[in-house]
Amino acid sequence: MDSSIEKRLEDIYQKMEKFGIKNSRLAEAGGISLFTVAKVLSEKRSDPRYLTDGNISAIESAIEKILDEYRQELCGEKKAQ
Repeated sequence: MDSSIEKRLEDIYQKMEKFGIKNSRLAEAGGISLFTVAKVLSEKRSDPRYLTDGNISAIESAIEKILDEYRQELCGEKKAQ
């Protein structure tokens, strides 16, 4: 596996763990199938056909979208207080 793909996947895993993001939420936010998310993030990485730049980029974008939503919620809560 390409080291840049490995690094990107590691970043995804870290953000998912840190913020408690689930595969189903990534699929919803990224507009991609849960099956694809699961295949890309499979610990065994048994099917390299799913480790494409497009799939990884979609998951990265989904994480950013989710984190932006979290930020907006936090800002809204702080303003309300």
